Amino acid sequence: MGRIAGKVPDTDDFTLAVVGTGFLDSGLTLQRFENSSSGASLLLGHSRNGTIGSSTILQDGDELGKIRFYADDGTNMDHHGGEIKVIIDGTPGTNDIPSSMIFGTASNGASSATERWRITSDGHFRAATNGNGIDFSATEGSGASSSILSDYEEGTFVPTLSVSTIGSLSIDSTSDTCSYVKIGNLVTCIGSIGINGSGGSGTLRLTNFPFAMNTGLTEEAELSAVTCNIYNTATDASGLINAEMSNVSGDATLLIRDGGGKTTGVQSFGNHLGASTVIRFSAIYRTS
Repeated sequence: MGRIAGKVPDTDDFTLAVVGTGFLDSGLTLQRFENSSSGASLLLGHSRNGTIGSSTILQDGDELGKIRFYADDGTNMDHHGGEIKVIIDGTPGTNDIPSSMIFGTASNGASSATERWRITSDGHFRAATNGNGIDFSATEGSGASSSILSDYEEGTFVPTLSVSTIGSLSIDSTSDTCSYVKIGNLVTCIGSIGINGSGGSGTLRLTNFPFAMNTGLTEEAELSAVTCNIYNTATDASGLINAEMSNVSGDATLLIRDGGGKTTGVQSFGNHLGASTVIRFSAIYRTS
């Protein structure tokens, strides 16, 4: 085969190359005629041994094989805009080949594909870059500001008890159960904490929530929904318990008041805490 202008790199050096000017002379078809459930196959393989027929085990990160997609950019066909490849993902062994499948595309201005998503060896579909997500814009409503689902996370956290005068108050680690779910930039937290000690007074806050609040929101615009129940207080509250998520220099803080509204509530619930007090809450707030 002679050299062919405007082609994928090294085409004339491959053992097999199919180059044509139309559908029929530039395609490859594999077909299987058999009374079975199996179809035709395209097999890609890789060994670390340089001798054909000999075996040397692959290493973590080694490619098993890849498919690349090239485009003529008006000058040549030297750059690929898409790629699908499979790599070893873990420690391989006899009859054990943990692997991931990687999907890549080229962004505007790039000359090669970059990993976007991968199917991991444990079966999860994972974005390669923070902020990438699933685009639901095809079904978005007229008021939508974003249709990208870019994050999901769940876990546990340990809040910190903050009281103006702490006394001997502390959180009972044996009765501390707090968890969270983050979908996009919306965080939902639920928790139950027990209190030890006494002698506290003043403002009561729970801090150390799993994500900072959106610092672009003013206090009046903070998106938060809170329910809070407190049991076994050392002294009775003077009014209805009022609880809200508060943005303190970007830190998500649960502020608990002794009655009153947002601007007039008495910030002295620390006075009512004592041994055996239990605080149970749920809170929803927006992070950046």
